[in-house]
Amino acid sequence: MNLKFFLIFISLYVNLLSESLVSEHFISFIIPCYNCEKTVKGTVESIYNQKISYPFEVVCTDDCSTDGTLKLLKSFEEKYDNFRVIMHEQNQGGGPASNTCIKHSQGDLLFRLDSDNMLAENTINRLVELLDNTGCDGASVEELRFFTGDKIKHNSWFYKAKNNVCDIFHVLETVVDPVHSGNYLFTKESYLKAGGYCNWHSAADTFCFGFKQYATGSRIAILPDSFYWHLYNPNGYWCREQEKGTNDIKDLETFCEFEEIFTKETRQLLHNLKRDPRQFFSYLTQGKYVLISNEALKELFLGHDFKQKGLFSSALIHFKKAKKLGCSSIHLNELISTLEKS
Repeated sequence: MNLKFFLIFISLYVNLLSESLVSEHFISFIIPCYNCEKTVKGTVESIYNQKISYPFEVVCTDDCSTDGTLKLLKSFEEKYDNFRVIMHEQNQGGGPASNTCIKHSQGDLLFRLDSDNMLAENTINRLVELLDNTGCDGASVEELRFFTGDKIKHNSWFYKAKNNVCDIFHVLETVVDPVHSGNYLFTKESYLKAGGYCNWHSAADTFCFGFKQYATGSRIAILPDSFYWHLYNPNGYWCREQEKGTNDIKDLETFCEFEEIFTKETRQLLHNLKRDPRQFFSYLTQGKYVLISNEALKELFLGHDFKQKGLFSSALIHFKKAKKLGCSSIHLNELISTLEKS
């Protein structure tokens, strides 16, 4: 083989190898939809304008919209081969709609995108690379850029964390964390480990799911110099639910479900809050929720990792170690009991 043909052969081999490495992931974009006829077109187009280097699909669940949302989604389904629409027979809320999307998805990576938000160009490839390079369970842009009208910037949130990695410590130290908006890339494994989105109707669905991810050991890396567009709507669903106190109630329920990550004093505080859940968020901003020791958290997170991988004997060992180190909750007792019977 002369040098010219050898170089051509090497070039083809490198290209094939590169393509196989790029395609090792499959991304499922999930969009829960309800009466979003005026905004979802921009959301969908922001995905297809990405020039994504990985195979992907877009899965939407129409949660019994009463406007022209379903008709519009069906037009996308006709236009794109990798676009799918699932329909709920009755309105259930964002969390259940997200679970329905994921149930009908095939990706090892998931990106939940609200139906009134939009991705900035050249974002997804960078997020996947960041997730792979850091070994984290999720990857988020750095800036949540609020907008009104035709992408007129209103203000921004910037996610800042030690080593650009958000975890259970970070979410208890600041309200500016990716899980408060819920629009980020994450692994299917972390979704299953967390137990999915909560199956109730509340605007707190994204925060509660993100907290469940953190409470089972997941971490979210932050991509510097990146953003996505978030619609500014002071009269939106989350704001209305916050005024009624519903968000605090659901957040508190989720914290209590995973109370094994907290000290005995914090567990008592959470139970006392059930008499007045509206104090939940203010207590969060005051840093009143204190975690159990790092040693206990390590054992607890290892237990969740082994459980998700089907290594139940190893999971049981670590959950029991965590309990001896001070972790305590009905949830943890049920995990141990189930594993002992398996």
